[in-house]
Amino acid sequence: LPLAGSNYGPGSSDLDPTLNRSLSEDPEGSLHWALHLVGLRQSLVRLLGRLLGTVGLAYANLGEVEKAIDYYEQRLLIARETGDQGGESNVLGNLGSAYGRLGESEKAIAYFEQALNIAREINDRQRESNALGNLGNPYLRMGNVEKAIRCYEQQLAIGREIGDRRGEGNALANLGNAYSRMGDGNKAAYYYEQQLVIVREIGDRQGEGAFLINLGSAYARIGEVERAIGYYEEALVIMRRIGDPRGEGHALGNLGITYANLGEVEKAVGYLEQALAIGRAIKDPEIVRNVSEALDSLRK
Repeated sequence: LPLAGSNYGPGSSDLDPTLNRSLSEDPEGSLHWALHLVGLRQSLVRLLGRLLGTVGLAYANLGEVEKAIDYYEQRLLIARETGDQGGESNVLGNLGSAYGRLGESEKAIAYFEQALNIAREINDRQRESNALGNLGNPYLRMGNVEKAIRCYEQQLAIGREIGDRRGEGNALANLGNAYSRMGDGNKAAYYYEQQLVIVREIGDRQGEGAFLINLGSAYARIGEVERAIGYYEEALVIMRRIGDPRGEGHALGNLGITYANLGEVEKAVGYLEQALAIGRAIKDPEIVRNVSEALDSLRK
């Protein structure tokens, strides 16, 4: 009896006939070429993922957070399918930030924790530092200041360890915000002053303006009003020079509120009305709400 299958040939291929012939004539060279095509496809898919992430960031910057989330979720799928753990950590952080902006702090924490776990798994200290800073923010918003501070202190330690001055500055700013939230103006000022040195060192003018405002608020909180006004005025000059209307609105609003607390009503109203006009022009609800409340209390 003949052996089963003895009449079978070597088998059939489902490859394109040209490629099939090429493999028969030069198996090794053709295999390298096929593998190159597979690698090329992988690269193109990864590129598509990065493009989706970039579009998501663009929508987030425009304030269209739900749309941004749609793109981030597609980016996340591709990162996981292609084994791009760095990209996965990044987009998990973006998703956390998006849900944080929507006020969904629990969801934000879940995404930031996933991003942190991946960063630690791949031993990426920079991503770990970023994730820790991000993770502290929803804890701070929820009033869990101690937990936020623990995240920020770890962020600061890593930033200093790897020589990341910008990351170190972000951590110092976060710690200043946390102690400001606790009502400890002295400690907040201590961290903001260190942060201000770094933003000036790296030439970040927008950051300098923002943290001059934070410093002013910290000193106003501990009763050093003249010093606070000096910082707000410095910030106002910078924000106008670099063309940052949101920063300008915050500086004007803080000046107005500070002069109101000093009883200088005419000066206060002048600054507050300028801030309100900017807040309405750029549709910033925080500036409009805070300044309107201050003006209403002055006009009663």
